[in-house]
Amino acid sequence: MSAARSAGPALLAGLLLAGCSAMGITPPHEAVPTQGAQAIPEEQRLDVVVHVFDPGIPSSLAADEQALANRRIFPAIRRAEARYFAVMLRNTLEGTSQWGAVRVAPLETQFVDLAVSGRIVQSSGARLELIISAHDATGRVWLDNRRYVSDADSRSYSHAEASKAPDPFHNVYSKISNDLLKARNKLGAARLREVRHVAELRFAESLAPQASSGYLRKDDSSGPAVLSNEADPGPRSGRLRNNSSSRRDSIRVTRLPARDDPLTQRIQSIREHDMRMIDTLDSYYSSFQEQMQKPYTDFRNNFYDIEMEERGSQVGPRPAPTDFAVRLPRNVRPPMDSSYMRAYFDRVAAMSARAYAFVRHLESFRTNVDAKVVDVEARSRMLALTTEETYSELRWLLREYQGEDPGPSTPAPEAANRQD
Repeated sequence: MSAARSAGPALLAGLLLAGCSAMGITPPHEAVPTQGAQAIPEEQRLDVVVHVFDPGIPSSLAADEQALANRRIFPAIRRAEARYFAVMLRNTLEGTSQWGAVRVAPLETQFVDLAVSGRIVQSSGARLELIISAHDATGRVWLDNRRYVSDADSRSYSHAEASKAPDPFHNVYSKISNDLLKARNKLGAARLREVRHVAELRFAESLAPQASSGYLRKDDSSGPAVLSNEADPGPRSGRLRNNSSSRRDSIRVTRLPARDDPLTQRIQSIREHDMRMIDTLDSYYSSFQEQMQKPYTDFRNNFYDIEMEERGSQVGPRPAPTDFAVRLPRNVRPPMDSSYMRAYFDRVAAMSARAYAFVRHLESFRTNVDAKVVDVEARSRMLALTTEETYSELRWLLREYQGEDPGPSTPAPEAANRQD
């Protein structure tokens, strides 16, 4: 059975039977990302990597398309959203002028000043819920499974050119951005500089562990430092830990290498190459988001209309809107001669027709975005493979440069197993 046929009936049932109590959505209170009031010194500007989000597909239901459809989870679309939302958050952070370079990259990307990750809990045309975590290079936790949820700003859907309107969930990205800024502002200039130093030294340690030893002190027993003991922001969110014994940094700088040290300069050059690789990855995801924006906006707009019709049907019988042209056959109309009841049945029939149209749109969009996801991930894997091969060679050269026995120069495991 095709995905569309298996998901369609469950989706229709969900659309017609799931209950809500509101007729529509009032535009939520608008959150605005805080902009930089003054120039931030370069040594205090943290670079940020937003990891591709976890699509939030329950493993227990991964093989059951109908069960997923009942929960309005469409795996191909969730995988696309996992990349789309990461880029939207990146764009919001970048637009505040509060950070250094802000990039989107896979979860495997390491040794960055600040890493932000997320998981999709709910995503539809009317509602978005994300769980966000963030930690810096020292192990200090900035956001600990913080829940962010918002109804759609319906004004985005009524815009003449919806793809050019503000994102309907811009509030979510703005709130995350503002919370990250609050966390950063809890750190003084010295701590921000240390975060940058730790990221650089951890990268150096990964390439030349012997030559880079002694620069960092690790205190694994203390656990990650937590920046805030704010109250739980929501009933289903992860509560920020309030444990004073865990408020020490887990990685600290004990000393810095000399600026003119040749090995340090070589490693810095390699790190710049690493940043260019991440820039390339980021450009892949940005291109994906740009290609996805128009069809995804249309999809969410359609989904929003369906959800609003569904919410209206739960309030009780109401006159059918004038744009509904679909009618139930005469033999299934209610036996009573009631225009009120006929209008209600007409409304349900129109919803059903619109829902079937939505399922057709869903299948077309799912096929389209799935191909784009496969493409961007294939590019990312090829770039990562090439980079790992390069680093394998660079590690060999660094060991040789230090006068150590470098041993045989072996390709990365992926390269050794690859068949051309």
